[in-house]
Amino acid sequence: MIGLALLIECHWKSGRFNGLGPGGAIAINLCGGFVLAVWLLSDDLTLPLRGQILLWFLVLVLIGLSLLEGLDHLRNDTTDKK
Repeated sequence: MIGLALLIECHWKSGRFNGLGPGGAIAINLCGGFVLAVWLLSDDLTLPLRGQILLWFLVLVLIGLSLLEGLDHLRNDTTDKK
């Protein structure tokens, strides 16, 4: 996850997102949320229902937080250019 943030920093420095700034935080949260979702979708887990609900809630929080951070960053980026 952090490796993806470092790749963003290395290859797209001049873009709107910096790797370990908001773009890196978004990448790490999205990767964590998607990996956790894939793990939960595999039927190899023997978690109680309460644990599965908690982990699905965490998936929603991570992906939702990433979306909110991205929208906020894009909104602030367009208002700064005016």
